[in-house]
Amino acid sequence: MIIETSNYNIFLTSDEISSFNEKIKEVYQGRKIFVITDQIVYDLYFETLKNSLKDFELFFVISKGKNFDSYQEVVNKLFQNKIQKNNLIIALGGGVVGDLGGFVASTIFRGIKYVQIPTTLLSQIDSSIGGKTAIDTEYGKNLLGSFYNPILVLIDTKFLDTLNSREYNNGMAEAIKMALLSNKELYEIIKYKEKLDILEIKKTIEYKKLIVEIDPYDLKERRVLNFGHTFGHAIEKTANYSVYKHGEAISYGMLVALKIGEKHNITNRFIYDDLLNVLKTRKLIETEILEYDIYKKDVFYDKKNESDGIDFIFLEEIGKPKIVRMKSEDLWAEL
Repeated sequence: MIIETSNYNIFLTSDEISSFNEKIKEVYQGRKIFVITDQIVYDLYFETLKNSLKDFELFFVISKGKNFDSYQEVVNKLFQNKIQKNNLIIALGGGVVGDLGGFVASTIFRGIKYVQIPTTLLSQIDSSIGGKTAIDTEYGKNLLGSFYNPILVLIDTKFLDTLNSREYNNGMAEAIKMALLSNKELYEIIKYKEKLDILEIKKTIEYKKLIVEIDPYDLKERRVLNFGHTFGHAIEKTANYSVYKHGEAISYGMLVALKIGEKHNITNRFIYDDLLNVLKTRKLIETEILEYDIYKKDVFYDKKNESDGIDFIFLEEIGKPKIVRMKSEDLWAEL
């Protein structure tokens, strides 16, 4: 099925990776394609992708994260293999590869065409959609980046068959977040569901697409998608991106947002209690409370933190997010 956006199409299918060749030929008439991926995805899908994209000459570049060092290493390898402005980049992998690949595409030659092929649930329903690209810095997550749309997103749910339960639930955290923001009925359907079907994946993509098209540059409405991310990113950063997966960190972050919302009489207590049980059942969290003070410094570097405060995302009720500009000191006073 095709999900149309104002800038590119999202092709969503199941077990049709062989069709990717024709889909790419519709938007790219060249022959050379540079595939940015990681070692795990390369080992799993090198032969599959090579056989699928039979009309193209593929050059694979293995990345090792999304910091400045890995960015520079990938760019150097692309130049060593004589990449040109009219070639195509494919970002094949999860959110880390997608963010890095998009950022490389947006900066090399001041912009080169690229295609997203996300292989994890998190990247399929979230990070591959919306044109955000970024790498991390020593000061925080996604602080160096750009808005740069792919020319095509190719999503095949067959990729999800190789994910272990922790990685799948990592993506489910983002799906649950989308449902909390958008639709109580969807939340009730998916909150304990072991695996999403293709129509449920489509619904989460369509919600993000809707918000992105209202506010493509993250100036106001799109910020609701950062529900749980203010503390979530700080948790990831403090743990040096090695303890928590992104979905686990934002799970704690969503609970923090709900707890602060209760204290401001914005959020009903039942949402916190229900989500707490869901996240524990899915093993996305282990304990209810973290030591918040250790994250204070890293919250300061949140992208939504501006001179007059930080835009914090609350839930008035399921399906009704609210953005509130808060002073940093007021935010900490509520914990």
